[in-house]
Amino acid sequence: MTAQSTVTCLELRCPACRATMAGVHGNDDERRCLTCGYTLRFTGEFWDARVEGDPPAEFAAQWRLWESGVLRGETEELYGCTGEQAFIAMLNILGLDPTDLAKLRILEIGFGHGRILGEIQKHCPEAYGIDLVRPLVSASLLSWSVVLGSLFRMPWAPGQFDLVICRGVIHHTPDVRLAFSRIAEPVSPGGRLCLYIYEPHVPRSLLLRKLIPYSWLTPERCRVLLSQTLGAVWAAFRTVTTKPLDIGRYSRHLGATTLGVFDILSPRITTRHTPDEVLAWFREESLSAQRLSACNYIGERARLNPQLSGSIQSNQNRGRSR
Repeated sequence: MTAQSTVTCLELRCPACRATMAGVHGNDDERRCLTCGYTLRFTGEFWDARVEGDPPAEFAAQWRLWESGVLRGETEELYGCTGEQAFIAMLNILGLDPTDLAKLRILEIGFGHGRILGEIQKHCPEAYGIDLVRPLVSASLLSWSVVLGSLFRMPWAPGQFDLVICRGVIHHTPDVRLAFSRIAEPVSPGGRLCLYIYEPHVPRSLLLRKLIPYSWLTPERCRVLLSQTLGAVWAAFRTVTTKPLDIGRYSRHLGATTLGVFDILSPRITTRHTPDEVLAWFREESLSAQRLSACNYIGERARLNPQLSGSIQSNQNRGRSR
């Protein structure tokens, strides 16, 4: 499958000037905005949609350190579970089966370690992801589906995705309300937005940021050492207090807690938001929503009237067939 037949088969919007890129030209590996001259390029590894002024990817070092083995136990698990387990857990939140994904167009905003997106791509031919950092090699993502860029400047026109996933991302941005507006834009009529966002006192590990103020300013080596130390202590505690006692659980707990501590300490910005506040955002973006559990929300955009909806669906189908 060529790069041209994937990301650029969608209706594009220039990341730099936000003009509709309906009038574009280029070859299979690039598209240029005729309004401002910005060029969206495929590098062979990802589509590069970065723009000068994008926020720094300052809290993504944990994925590099995990892949190198620094923040890992003796297993390949992330946060104590495999990619497949995390994928199934997300499907349970959505109330979907893997077979349901084949007919959807899906976007994960801030795919991070990439394991969930990688699992989705096994079942969905139109699953895309955008993040400020390049994907991990171990995630085995399809390069033509990956965009390197900011959620504030995504290269797609609004309303083209049946399912948008954004978990653990916007509470690390400098303008959370604007970030929510941006992640809601891609949701199509009848589509859904799956959101995970920190709430007051949840997760409890956020207490570490009060105990160690300005932790993100400490050198990475110090944060790694602190994460390894606290991770070892907490993993030992969890191992001996879990019945029946199984020493083999220690390596699993160690990997989960070491990575988790580093993830809590490293972001410069970490905000928390009440359920009432978050649900109000959904309403303001014309999405009906419900809080499924602590930090987990699902919103759905209303379908258009049948005649207009049919016209849009016809246009989408033509776009997908290109």
